[in-house]
Parts: sequence; structure tokens; C-alpha cells
Amino acid sequence: MNNEFSEVHKMDTLYPLLLISITAVANAIVYFAVKLYELDFFYVTMTAASVLTSFFLIMKLNIRMDATGIKYNLFPIHWKSNFIPLENIKHIFVRTYKPIQEYGGWGIRMGTNGRAYSVQGTQGIQIELNDGKKILLGTDKPVEWEYFLQKYHKNLTK
Repeated sequence: MNNEFSEVHKMDTLYPLLLISITAVANAIVYFAVKLYELDFFYVTMTAASVLTSFFLIMKLNIRMDATGIKYNLFPIHWKSNFIPLENIKHIFVRTYKPIQEYGGWGIRMGTNGRAYSVQGTQGIQIELNDGKKILLGTDKPVEWEYFLQKYHKNLTK
């Protein structure tokens, strides 16, 4: 009986690469059309876009749940995992959410429904704690989480 489940939720879209492409095109326009021949501007903007793109490409949300509780961290922001003991969880369930309306986007966000840790998408694991706090963890595997929660933690699901 394996009552543990884990997921690595990563950004698998082309948005980070789009960021660096738009920056390169904008630099070309500034350099040739506006005739601003300052290479410092080019180097600074391309370096900033490259660093930001790299950050998005390595960002991942690690989630692991077992009989003791749930661990999560959003790398590279969190190097250590946050841990919620099972006895502190009132309810846990999978739900569809609206990242921009409910939390103002992706990443680590505060919203009307508590704190969210999300990389992309609109599916999440909603955790309601005994003290009333709410945490949403984004997921790419809502069906697998739903199955796991129903099988091993049915008493915590709504």
C-alpha cells in the first residue's frame, strides 16, 4: 500500500522564451529605427531578460503528500520545503481556480482565497487548515490528485 503521491509542477509553455524574443526585437527597433546606438542599453536589457527567462525556466513547484502531511516548495524561491501536518488540515480537495481574478496571477500570491503557490494553469489542490487559513497549490495532475485524495484521505475531502 503506497499512500504517498508527489508532483513536480513546472512551466511548460513558451512564455519565458517569448519574453527574451520580444526584448531582442524591441532592442533591434530601438537600435536601428530610433538610432539609439548605445550598446549599454542593449546589454542591460538583454541581460535582464535572460536572467528573468532563466528564472522562469528553472522555477518548479514540488509537492509531496504522505500519511504524515503535505510538503511543498517553490524552487528557487524556497530552498526548504514547507510542511503541513495532516492533523492541521481540515479539508483538502482539487479545484479549478482563476489565477488572475482570485490571486492576481501565478507565483506566490495572496488573494481572497488565501495564499497560492502556482507556476501555470488553472487547476489546484485547495488546502483548508483548522485555523481557517487557506493554501492553494497549483497542479498539472488534478485527476491523479483527486484519485489519491479519495483513496487515502477521503475523510479530509469535501
